[in-house]
Amino acid sequence: MKKKHIILALFSAIFLFSCDEVNEAKQVVDDFYKCRQEQNYDKVVSYLSDIIFEISTEEEIIADLKKVDEEMGNINSFKSTSFEIKTNNGITTAIFTYKVVYDKGVMTDNIELQKEGDTYKIYYYYWTKN
Repeated sequence: MKKKHIILALFSAIFLFSCDEVNEAKQVVDDFYKCRQEQNYDKVVSYLSDIIFEISTEEEIIADLKKVDEEMGNINSFKSTSFEIKTNNGITTAIFTYKVVYDKGVMTDNIELQKEGDTYKIYYYYWTKN
């Protein structure tokens, strides 16, 4: 009987850790979208990982986001439709899919975050028009 309690306690601890990680990463993505809604592009880039800036400059990223906003209009709502948390070699990755409703249509966004220090940062952001 003692063995069952230890196993149950272990699964409970893992589940609570996973929930905290999901909530922490989801909050970063939600804040990212709130800044997008406000068109506060300088704040938007603060949620991005340095990995992204190895590929594109801040100016290029902001220009791409503005182009999407011009084409699609304002963001009316955003909602997480799926998520996954992975830990590999000590690196925790959170993967989300979001449904984003704009004035002129709907997009599906795929966002991946990794923990950098104590905070999750977006290192992959890809959108497709539905």
